[in-house]
Amino acid sequence: MRDGVPGKFARSVLSGIPRARRGRELRRLAALVLVAAALPLAGCTTSVRKTLPEQSATEQLLISAATDRAIDQLDLRISPGTRVFVSASYFEARDEAYALGAIRDRVLREGGRLVESRSDADVILEIRAAALSIDEGNVFVGIPSISLPIPLTPAWQTPEIALFKREHQEGIAKLAVTSYWVESGRLNSSSGPVLGKSTRNRWGILFISWTTMDPPVP
Repeated sequence: MRDGVPGKFARSVLSGIPRARRGRELRRLAALVLVAAALPLAGCTTSVRKTLPEQSATEQLLISAATDRAIDQLDLRISPGTRVFVSASYFEARDEAYALGAIRDRVLREGGRLVESRSDADVILEIRAAALSIDEGNVFVGIPSISLPIPLTPAWQTPEIALFKREHQEGIAKLAVTSYWVESGRLNSSSGPVLGKSTRNRWGILFISWTTMDPPVP
């Protein structure tokens, strides 16, 4: 009976080894062959945990820019030296902290004096939001990326070929304020709602892409 290729290979490897050690070396050789055969079937998985904020920096910039534009349109009618308490009782929004800070800044620029208690105020200023968020829309003309399954390997993702592409994001802030005198409860001013907007567009034509923002990022 003729030996196959494995038998010839084993005899050539073991020919220079004493007979007493051949059994142990043969077992090692078999183990190496098994490991080598299993390598093509093995996979590698790397797990990386990323901690990210709920909003990207771009989204935060869009909302804050829209907020600034809306607040700049409000007519507060605050006389210099008036003590003002800014109330957030009727203000609920995801980015309310920035909006409240911006309205407080506007009061100070009008010459008002901020107080931290209603009892110390001449005027209560209440801010409310009808909208404080982002709208998105995309346009794509071309061949999208396709996932191609390949046996024993991770799926291969084909490149995207865009004849024309636009990714559009629009920050929208719709705000209003009402202020009244503490002693009488009478109306001092009512302004809004006013609308502030900001936009970001990412354009793509074939393999060229660029981004535009309004207002521009400083």
